[in-house]
Amino acid sequence: MTALGYVGLALLGLVVGSFLTMVIDRVPDRLSVLRPGPRCPYCEHGLGGSELVPLVGFMVVRGRCRYCDHHITPAYPAVELITAAAFVVAAWRIGAHPQLVPVLIFFATLIALSVVDLYRYRIPDRILFPGMLAGIIGITVVSVIEDEPRMILAALTGALIYFFLLLVPHLIYPKGMGFGDVKLALLLGLFLGWVDSDVLGTLQLILYALLIGALVASVGGTILFLFRKVSHRTILPDPEADESEPLSMLGSTLPFGPALALSAGLVFLFSQQLLGT
Repeated sequence: MTALGYVGLALLGLVVGSFLTMVIDRVPDRLSVLRPGPRCPYCEHGLGGSELVPLVGFMVVRGRCRYCDHHITPAYPAVELITAAAFVVAAWRIGAHPQLVPVLIFFATLIALSVVDLYRYRIPDRILFPGMLAGIIGITVVSVIEDEPRMILAALTGALIYFFLLLVPHLIYPKGMGFGDVKLALLLGLFLGWVDSDVLGTLQLILYALLIGALVASVGGTILFLFRKVSHRTILPDPEADESEPLSMLGSTLPFGPALALSAGLVFLFSQQLLGT
């Protein structure tokens, strides 16, 4: 892929990331993404043209709403930048290939789900299942174009394997493994299964993803605990947690979905190296 292609994908990622911020804000509350148009989340004043430019709009208003002067969370430009970076990295690993399209949908869905899970501690079906449907359609189209229809079955097999691997710990200890993470495994396994038609290869990639996800969650949970301890602030609080209880390492909660999403994305991109193919 040319340098111009990477620039184009980065710009596309910024635009998609801007749209994802609306999805993240509205879909969990069952609000329409299309109407009303983009507006300040605090005073609900409609945004002007310059404010709608991804990333630039945030810098123009210096992180504050020009109508109510309320501080705007940097999570908005962060989502845009992360989406742009994810699109560029995906293009770097996959190249100008039809496979890139469903992968971009996959990454965009993972980013939206991860941010919602970080703030709300849940995986919304209204984001997960449309993203999974789009992924299945994309995988099917690309597999047919490449005359590899067996990869469709491999993807579905991967979804089921990952689903049942997380379903078991959920049934044993529901508080430790939420059912939202189990449903998320369907989407993750779908793409990990698409990598390799061999069931053992798919299982190997899923186990890699689980191990990396557990490591990311452990490190992330420790860092979050230390931030909470040092700052004496409730950062990314669990909506269902009892704030009256004293802060402890074991009692410090962090959603598992973002760690699962990040690890699956990394394993997907570097699957050839992990499988030695």
